[in-house]
Amino acid sequence: MKVYEVRGNYKKFADLLYKDRRVASSFYDREPGVSLASEWENFEVIKGVGNDGLTTSRHAVGNFAELENSRDLTFDDRAKAAFEPLIERFGEFLPVRYGNQARWMFNCLHLLSALSIDDSVITRFTDGRIMHLRGPLYFKPGLLINEWIFLPAERPAEIFVTDKFVKVVEEHKLTGFNFNEIWDSNDKPPVQKAHDPALITRRDLN
Repeated sequence: MKVYEVRGNYKKFADLLYKDRRVASSFYDREPGVSLASEWENFEVIKGVGNDGLTTSRHAVGNFAELENSRDLTFDDRAKAAFEPLIERFGEFLPVRYGNQARWMFNCLHLLSALSIDDSVITRFTDGRIMHLRGPLYFKPGLLINEWIFLPAERPAEIFVTDKFVKVVEEHKLTGFNFNEIWDSNDKPPVQKAHDPALITRRDLN
């Protein structure tokens, strides 16, 4: 069993941006795991910029593309058809327009607390809040058996998927995905010592 962080494949495919920047700003700081269906419109999206950060990407948009940030994933009709029966219960497919092409933003609503906190390397503020999941991370396998896609409840800033999700991408030869493996159930956590830098907290800068 494996867990991956899912991102766009920027080396070969373009990402997407909201055409109206006001729309982008309204969704940046939204509460993770909350439905957007009641306030959603069929927003228009455009191709993102290239590696120079200035001009439009020369790459094509794949079956999958990130939208603005890593919590917003878009699927074309082919990718949606492959995944909708499998992951619809974990979120909602919301329509966006890319030229004359329909695409779907998947808003993940599934917050899952499956991290083995004692084994994972987690940096915290002095008040105990999690600053970031620095890694390596370790999960509780028994809590992932029926999982496909989720937001880590401990800090839902990224979308994680399991190897079942990756297998569907491979079987359907879907493009645009990049998977960063962050955990393998065969990996055993090290024994942390009291002086381990991973256990040191940082000053809360807020």
